[in-house]
Parts: sequence; C-alpha cells; structure tokens
Amino acid sequence: MAKISKGRKVVDTYNEVTDSGYLYITSKKVTFVGSKKNLTYPFNKLINFTKFADAVEFQKENEKRVKSFLVSDEYSIDEIGAIIFAVTNQNG
Repeated sequence: MAKISKGRKVVDTYNEVTDSGYLYITSKKVTFVGSKKNLTYPFNKLINFTKFADAVEFQKENEKRVKSFLVSDEYSIDEIGAIIFAVTNQNG
C-alpha cells in the first residue's frame, strides 16, 4: 500500500464544481456518491490527498487527473483529513 502524507491545507479556494453529492469514508475507501457520477478511492490505491480551504482532492494510482470535491462546511475538511490520515496509517 502506498503511504500518503497527512496532507496540507491550502488557503486557496477551489472554484470548479462538476457535481454535487456526498463523501463517505470507511476503513477501506473513500466513496463519492454524486448526482452525475459515483467515484471510489480505495485507500490502498490512493497516492495523493490535498485539503483546500473549501475542497479536498484525491488521486489514485494510474489516474492522471486529480479529482476535487467541494465541501460546504470548512470544519469538515479538517475532520476528513484527520480520518484519512488515521485510517491510512493504521492500514499501512
């Protein structure tokens, strides 16, 4: 499994929104259930995670484009980062 870092919070805001929906985090993966598309990021395939002031980005192995997800509650971004960091370090 690839090791990912805790992530870093970027002060910039993210402006491009292509879908809206819900982000679910389990002990094995992150899943986005959107109105247009559903995406799954297994933690063992996740190579990059970045926190922005209003969004989070994920990139998995063999994926050229990073996927960004706008988060409406800025406090949730830190919680998402903490959960992903804890789960990936526990599984790694």
